[in-house]
Amino acid sequence: MIEDLIQISREYPEYFKKLTLEGDWEPEGDYRKAGLFCQTFEGKDYNITISPQGWTIDDETYYPTFEALAHRISKSFSVKWNEELMKKLESAMESD
Repeated sequence: MIEDLIQISREYPEYFKKLTLEGDWEPEGDYRKAGLFCQTFEGKDYNITISPQGWTIDDETYYPTFEALAHRISKSFSVKWNEELMKKLESAMESD
């Protein structure tokens, strides 16, 4: 799960105003003490954690993927994510 946090921090920094690793995120670290600090372009701050149940910001509602959670907390993430998806689809169609 630590690897998932590291991957997300590398894959999506431009989708947020700020996205940083926090806590014990070393590869052999305890995922329960690790997470992401996320500041959206809408001006909201979130501490995102991962567990066997999924991704969460409140330990009550869990999402199966980071992307599902990000779509829920940030409209700007959704817009950029959809734009990037469309670019990839258009590129794939052009190469056929």
